[in-house]
Amino acid sequence: DMLVKAAALAMKQVPDVNASWMDTFIRRYDQVDINLIMSTGEDSVSPVIRDVAAKGLSTLAKETAQCEHVLFDASTNQPAVDMNTGTFSIHNLGQYGVKAVSPIVLPPQACALGLGAISDTVLPNYDNNDKDSDKVYRVAPVVVATLSCDHRVVDGAVGAQWLAAFKQLVENPLAMMVM
Repeated sequence: DMLVKAAALAMKQVPDVNASWMDTFIRRYDQVDINLIMSTGEDSVSPVIRDVAAKGLSTLAKETAQCEHVLFDASTNQPAVDMNTGTFSIHNLGQYGVKAVSPIVLPPQACALGLGAISDTVLPNYDNNDKDSDKVYRVAPVVVATLSCDHRVVDGAVGAQWLAAFKQLVENPLAMMVM
């Protein structure tokens, strides 16, 4: 849920990503609506969560759980879930052990985010606050995030700006609380 929220807030910081190609013009959106691509291995759905940037994490968690419930429970007593197209998609293949994914952009969206599995990774230790530490490395959880873009709408530089904003929010989650 925090990654979904971070994606939405990064779209607010880099609004050119929250757009669509409309044959003769580019349409930019104010509201961030995110499709969550979900699969059981046999069936896939892409429910949309509307106005993600304006929602708190608890509301977002409830809506995400509702979307998962629809995927895994085939009963008819399910709450209604919006299956229309949003303005951005997130493809999370981490639960399958996939390290990285290059998602396909859903038309008319301009971008899609692919998330791989979180894995403990050895990184350089740049902690200058601990003078007694002689460790040259540290182990930290890392996820590979890949942004696929429709280059008619979003070029590499704008995509990189969005990824930088997303990375900053993921690495500093308290920043999401004040936005």
